[in-house]
Amino acid sequence: TGVQTCALPICFPVTIDPDFTINDIPLSEDELESIRFAVQTLQQFQEVPYFKEFGSAIDKIATRVAVAGTEGNETSAFIGFETAYSSIGNQWLPLLLTAIQEKKTCHFTYASFKSGIAKERNVLPVYLKEYRNRWYLISYDLEKSDWITYALERIEGLAVTDTVHELKAPFNPSSFFAETIGITTEKKAAEQIEFETNEVAAKYIESQPLHFSQEKIGPQHFRLTVQINEELIRALFGFIGEIRILSPAHLQQTWANRIAQQITLNHHGSTF
Repeated sequence: TGVQTCALPICFPVTIDPDFTINDIPLSEDELESIRFAVQTLQQFQEVPYFKEFGSAIDKIATRVAVAGTEGNETSAFIGFETAYSSIGNQWLPLLLTAIQEKKTCHFTYASFKSGIAKERNVLPVYLKEYRNRWYLISYDLEKSDWITYALERIEGLAVTDTVHELKAPFNPSSFFAETIGITTEKKAAEQIEFETNEVAAKYIESQPLHFSQEKIGPQHFRLTVQINEELIRALFGFIGEIRILSPAHLQQTWANRIAQQITLNHHGSTF
């Protein structure tokens, strides 16, 4: 048929149990010790460039293993880990990773949030990126001759073909995402955004920068150079009531429009 539907030598049906927890798997002390040893080995490589992006994941695993052998109450009674409430689409990760490594094209059905209409897609997958506990596929759409990002949770009927497709230039994720926050990259230039905040918000933003280009140019005054996309706007709105946009003017207008829409919804009972 020219397609493969599983990247593993032996395929099993993939099911997702929303009530699953690793606490349901009983581990012996010997098994826990083996896991601890593996985690300690990984921690030694956290500063190696190839592994740096996985540092937080390694730390999370190490913490989880450290408390796994604690006697007494269930660990959930006294420690809470961040949880992704939906892992729909994650079953495609092994198959897509194999397709990326082998440079093979894929086809699947995909429905966008805006239209809700499912369409057939024929793409060359090049990169997988996680953002806020969701996985996204960066791909070169062979029909549109353009870079398109797809959320794995909305992909259906994924199949990898036997067709190998070589790009004129290799995909470079560092440059592709260099001027963006989040997952959306558009064909437009990055802009300088300046804003000021109150004292508390300034401490949060300084301790966890919105983007690597972020500069502190005053006690509570920041600048960053990025594309203005929805992820940036939503990140800034996380500090609404504590932040003032200084430039550019069109971002100020977008900010004002969003606030006005919210006031209308709150005070006049408007519906979407």
